[in-house]
Amino acid sequence: MLKFFYIDKWYALEDKMNISIKNIVSALSLSLDLTDNDWGKFEDVINPTHAKDISNKQFSNHSRCTSYIALEIAQTMELDENSYYNLYIACMIHDIGTQNIFDESHTSKWYIKKHCIAGSEMIQRIPSLIQVYDIIRYHHENYDGSGCLKLKSSLIPIEAQILRIADLIEIQVDYSKPYHIQKDILIDWVKLHNETLFSPQVVKAFLMVADKEEFWLNLINLPNMNFILDNIIPEKDIFISLSEFEAIADVFASIIDNKSSFTAEHSKEIATLAYNVSKHLGYTEEKCLKMKIAGLLHDIG
Repeated sequence: MLKFFYIDKWYALEDKMNISIKNIVSALSLSLDLTDNDWGKFEDVINPTHAKDISNKQFSNHSRCTSYIALEIAQTMELDENSYYNLYIACMIHDIGTQNIFDESHTSKWYIKKHCIAGSEMIQRIPSLIQVYDIIRYHHENYDGSGCLKLKSSLIPIEAQILRIADLIEIQVDYSKPYHIQKDILIDWVKLHNETLFSPQVVKAFLMVADKEEFWLNLINLPNMNFILDNIIPEKDIFISLSEFEAIADVFASIIDNKSSFTAEHSKEIATLAYNVSKHLGYTEEKCLKMKIAGLLHDIG
């Protein structure tokens, strides 16, 4: 007979814990955004005058707003369920690779290529997220092949194409100004880069989305972005075990520790200590693993 039980609000079957991937990436994306104020995001494709106007931009809502734009486009394009889900997950953590790059004198092109490769390599360490590997790796590719990894046209995953346009649009939005004085500027900029940065298919879908006033009102409604996003995120979810969650926590511990040379390996050392002490106290393996995960993520704020 199967044994069911409750563990710290997680519903489990035997030793398989049902931990939601959507919940995990939602929490972790906020942590990424709050630590990300790197102007390496501003590629030379962005209008220099417009970039200067938003030089004080903060990125605390970048992943969520990028996700909102991307999902609106994806709905218009009628992406299938799996592609829609993978796009959402990738959008929420697409800048995971920026966190380990410290060279302040880097050029934009170097930065962009490095963070795409670094991000995809981190994803490769997480089996439960491997389906977004290509999206993360190629989300800065240009339709005409002029991107950092030189992929072009249909060789670029459609999810990566959508993330590309959503990412660049979100970066240029000035949330301190009314949307109606920015809307036409952004639309004209997208049209200008049709068939160079963006595929005609994706541009067409974006223009259909951009024609709706509701889209712009939602986009600048930062206080309610979580609620707005909740209404369009995929219904599909993937549930993982505690040990699979540990793999995710281990990657984010590396990100946390690498923010400073003084904290290298700090979280992992705390996690190992917490696990060993828990073992010594006679805790169950499950509880020991939870203590280890808590150690890995204890500095995430």
